[in-house]
Amino acid sequence: MPALRKQYHHASQTEVLFDAVEHRLSAACTTLRRLRMVNIFPSKRMSMCDLIFISGEVTQGYGYVATVGQPSRPSPAEISAMDQVLQWMLGAKLSLDHRRLLWLRAEGRGWRSIGNIVDLDHMTVKRRYTAALEDFIGYLVAEGQLV
Repeated sequence: MPALRKQYHHASQTEVLFDAVEHRLSAACTTLRRLRMVNIFPSKRMSMCDLIFISGEVTQGYGYVATVGQPSRPSPAEISAMDQVLQWMLGAKLSLDHRRLLWLRAEGRGWRSIGNIVDLDHMTVKRRYTAALEDFIGYLVAEGQLV
């Protein structure tokens, strides 16, 4: 963060940039997750009766048991924004580790969870994430994508 603080006069501008980029990454991750929706019926020939017998319980088939609904499909604007973020990540020439840290954090994972995945201490993960985010924001500012 010190490198960006030299470039921008106020720390608040840096924090706003960090928050904006983190929000765009998170939105792209959410959009990608919503694109992977599966239809309720595995085939078009399947009916509600088939679903009842497959589920094992009549109450599940008729919806008497509380279940989590599927998220709505993303809009074309959200898909375009996701594509733009993915192009930024590939164009930034970040290392694979930095891209992985940025994406794992965008998924909403905690620092310790990311540390377990990449086999690092959570404080080291925070420092490397901050460095990766600085590099990413530096690329976006240099390219004129972020003002």
